[in-house]
Amino acid sequence: MKKTMAIAGVVLGLMAGGANATLSSRAGGTLVYDDVTNLTWFKDWTSSGFTGTWVEALTWVDGLTAGGDWRLPSYDSPIDEFSRMISGNGLTLSGSNLVDGSSNVWFTGVTTGEYWYRTVENAGTFTSYVFTFDNGPQAYGMDQTEALYAVAVRFGDFSANVPIPGTVALLGLGLVGIGAARRKQA
Repeated sequence: MKKTMAIAGVVLGLMAGGANATLSSRAGGTLVYDDVTNLTWFKDWTSSGFTGTWVEALTWVDGLTAGGDWRLPSYDSPIDEFSRMISGNGLTLSGSNLVDGSSNVWFTGVTTGEYWYRTVENAGTFTSYVFTFDNGPQAYGMDQTEALYAVAVRFGDFSANVPIPGTVALLGLGLVGIGAARRKQA
């Protein structure tokens, strides 16, 4: 009985802890990391985003190289990455910004138009899921030939994969020092 109660307590604790997401600014304020979903997003959805068909959006996101493995957000019901990031962090649309309850601006350049998901609505159809802020956040299927917005997302914390400039400089100085020491010995 005690073992069952302990397991139930751990499960409830994990479930409760998962609701409090923390957003963190990354890469000089150009990216935002969500520690609960373990996703990194571009902060400015206008300048970093894209407008085009679903296939064009997939091609665009595949071409992003900084930090690697960028993709469109997924809609794998019931896990919807747009909604989890927005509702999990208590964000609301204020003008063209997504803000939290303390009025901190986390995302800019957000439009009320539709954004592509990477997820196809039904296999064999030419419709993919889209996310929109019209009449509140929602997702539905859209013809893949429509020109819609796209925003890139990637798994993991971007800062964990990008060398800090000071570290790179220190490594370079070390290599120069090794080269100078070898010349001196010769």
